[in-house]
Amino acid sequence: GSGSSFSAELKVGGVGVCLACGPAGEHVVEYLVEGGAAQVSGRIFAGDVLVDVDGLSVAHNTILQVQQMLRGDVSSPVSMTFQRRHSVHGGSSSKVMVTVLR
Repeated sequence: GSGSSFSAELKVGGVGVCLACGPAGEHVVEYLVEGGAAQVSGRIFAGDVLVDVDGLSVAHNTILQVQQMLRGDVSSPVSMTFQRRHSVHGGSSSKVMVTVLR
C-alpha cells in the first residue's frame, strides 16, 4: 500500500506550489508543479514569498499549515499574495495577488 497517500492527494485540490522555508522563516516558492494551477497562471515564480492566503497572513504558520490552507475542494478558488523581490540584493519588491482554481 505504498501508493495510498498519493491517491488520497488527488482528491484534494492543490495549487501546484512547492514551498520551502526561507532564511527568515518565510515561505518561499521552491518550484511550481508542471501543469499545476500556479504554473498555468503564469503569474507565480520560484523565489516568490507567500505572505497570505485568502487574506490571512501566513507569517506565523508552519509550512504544513500553509499547505493545508492552500488545499480545498477541487475547482474552488484560492487567493494568494506573494512578495516578489526585483533583485537578489534586496532593492525594491512588489506584492502580487494571484487567484487560481485548485
